[in-house]
Amino acid sequence: MTSYAFGVHEELVKKGVVGDSEEYYKEIDREMRKVFPDKFDDVIEDEETQQSQTGNVVAPTKRSAKKPRTVRLTSTQVNLARRLGLTKEQYAAQLMKDQGNG
Repeated sequence: MTSYAFGVHEELVKKGVVGDSEEYYKEIDREMRKVFPDKFDDVIEDEETQQSQTGNVVAPTKRSAKKPRTVRLTSTQVNLARRLGLTKEQYAAQLMKDQGNG
């Protein structure tokens, strides 16, 4: 922050602003608050700040109502379902219950 303030000081001196004037201190304060707003409790809002804040986007509180309900069975699981006399869907439903997802 100090280095930035020195840079602003140099720019103001080049523009001919007197280093001990009210305008000088207001300009330094304005630039510091614009670049480092998190360092100041009372942020001064100018037109640029107000324009950038108008487009806030808020995410929904929930991502989705339910998790996707797709299951991929391995060939071993498909063979086991067949031996037990179950369809793949029945086996997958029981698998989901056992895992706590159904």
